[in-house]
Amino acid sequence: LDFGIAQLADRIGDADAAPPNDASPGYTPGYASPEQRRGERVGITSDVYSLGIVLGDMLESAGIEPGRELAAIIATATREDPAARYASVDALCDDLARLRTHRPVRALPATPAYRGSRFVRRHWLAIAVLAGIATLSAGFTWKLIAERDRARQAEIEARASEGTARETTAFLTSVFEGANPDAG
Repeated sequence: LDFGIAQLADRIGDADAAPPNDASPGYTPGYASPEQRRGERVGITSDVYSLGIVLGDMLESAGIEPGRELAAIIATATREDPAARYASVDALCDDLARLRTHRPVRALPATPAYRGSRFVRRHWLAIAVLAGIATLSAGFTWKLIAERDRARQAEIEARASEGTARETTAFLTSVFEGANPDAG
C-alpha cells in the first residue's frame, strides 16, 4: 500500500478527505513521505521518498556503507520538499543506472572534477594505455635529446683535438725543418 498510493488516492476519489477516525492511515509510518504523514495530497514523489527509505534500509541491513554518490541519491530521493526530490521513479532508477555505469549522477553537482573522475573511471584502461604511450614517448624523446647533445659534445671535442693535432704537426714540422742541414 505504501507504493503507488498517489494512484490509489486518485482512483478512490477525493484524496484530500481525511480518513475516518477509526481508519488506518494507509501507510507505514517509517516509510511514508512527510506530506503523506501530514495528510496532504501525495504524488509520485511520495513513492520516490519511500523508495529512497527502502534503499537506505537495504544498504544498512546488508552492512553496506553508501558511498558519496549513493548517499547523494538517497538524500535526493528523501528530501523533505517534494519538489526537490526526483520527479519520478524513472529518474531515480536512471541515477542508479548512471551510478552502476560510472556516469555522473544527477544527485551531485556536475563539477568538472567530478565529471572528470567519472570519465576516468569509465575509461581507465584506455587512459592507462595512453599514459603509458605518453610516458614511453617522453622517455624516447629525452633519450634522443641526450644522444644529440652527446654527439654535439663529441664533435666539439673532435674539432678541438683536430686543431691541437694541426698545431702539433706544424710545430714538429717546423722543428724538423730547422734541423734540416740543407735548409741552413
